[in-house]
Amino acid sequence: MRVRVVVVVGLLVLSSGCELVDPAERAYLVGLRAEKGEATADPLASYDRAIALKPGEARYYEARAGLRARRGQPALALLDYTQALALLAPGDVAHRPALLRARAECLSTLGDPAAALRDVDEGLAIRADEPQLLAGRALALLVAGRAAEALAAIDRAIAAAPRFQPLRYQRGVVLARLGRRAEAVAQFAATVGVTCAGAGGGERALTFDGERQLRRVAGEPLVPLFLRGYSDSDDPRLRCAP
Repeated sequence: MRVRVVVVVGLLVLSSGCELVDPAERAYLVGLRAEKGEATADPLASYDRAIALKPGEARYYEARAGLRARRGQPALALLDYTQALALLAPGDVAHRPALLRARAECLSTLGDPAAALRDVDEGLAIRADEPQLLAGRALALLVAGRAAEALAAIDRAIAAAPRFQPLRYQRGVVLARLGRRAEAVAQFAATVGVTCAGAGGGERALTFDGERQLRRVAGEPLVPLFLRGYSDSDDPRLRCAP
């Protein structure tokens, strides 16, 4: 009897119903599911196993890097992003800009804005006016103490993606760092933090408390605030009623 084999996203599926799964890909997919709360495994251990089984796969390093960055381990994340970039196929411009942006965020977190700027500028040479790369450039410039240039970068990002509200929040952070307090408060107050369901099936957009966000800029570390400060949990006004 002939058995037909079909390859689907790294899985070998036999037409008879049996499934042969690449162990490295299985470990990687378990890690992704665990990060979403859909599996009980430790995602880091899953990514470690995937890399041990197939050390030449850039996606596995990228996934582990993202997890490490979210867990507050930028130095380890930096190593993984660097390895992922090294493993990309020559001429792979589809994935390189995103990896460069992510590595630049680690470099800014570690206090190396010059290297971060090299990464984002390389990414922008591939994908000009990419909003998140421009935001990464703004962050590196802020870390370097070049807030006026950071404002120009975030304004370019907003021009490229005018409806993307996180960029407007980040603009408020830049204005606050420039000492332009009134403008920063107005920017936060005009930034939509969350859209809630309203009466009759409509929607209502809730904006930030500008004064509260200004105090956050003054009292919290710059990089995590810039990267993760866009959160409704930090402003009671943005919590939708159950």
